[in-house]
Amino acid sequence: MGGKDSDDRDGPKIEETSQILNPFIHRPELNTTYDKLKLVVMSVLVVPFRVLGICICLLVCYAFAFTGLYGLSREDYNAKPLSGWRRKIRWYMGLCGRWMMFCYAFQWMKIKGRRASRDEAPILVAGPHSTFFDCNAVFWSGVPCLVNRIENLQLPFFGRKLDAVKLIYLLHE
Repeated sequence: MGGKDSDDRDGPKIEETSQILNPFIHRPELNTTYDKLKLVVMSVLVVPFRVLGICICLLVCYAFAFTGLYGLSREDYNAKPLSGWRRKIRWYMGLCGRWMMFCYAFQWMKIKGRRASRDEAPILVAGPHSTFFDCNAVFWSGVPCLVNRIENLQLPFFGRKLDAVKLIYLLHE
């Protein structure tokens, strides 16, 4: 009707101008020598400090878990919730987790709004359970009671940490 085709008015089609980007794939563009030099220098200087920080956080967290469970029989552990100083250790383990996430390059998160009370929202669900963001939700919410597979108790070094935060274990059959 106006002398122009409807395709011309809408502009070029998406297929003609760009590809559909996959948000899960990152290909760094190392076009210049400077970019390649930055990658090498940062890999040599920063990565060892991050790995060292992660190892220190894991060891400190393990020490907290060991201390919190020391002298506690399995019957006492299963019969009643952790209380007193043993419960406070969960907060320190969460702090170690936050620092570990900082070493992974997740900076401190800014939380907007207010946290709902237990009466308003008795359950916190984090999904899709496949990323590090789930860990952030756990650490920033004060290490609440979590649900986990019972098989994870057998993991060396991590089983004691899981026990120290008093998880609810599920048996998958």
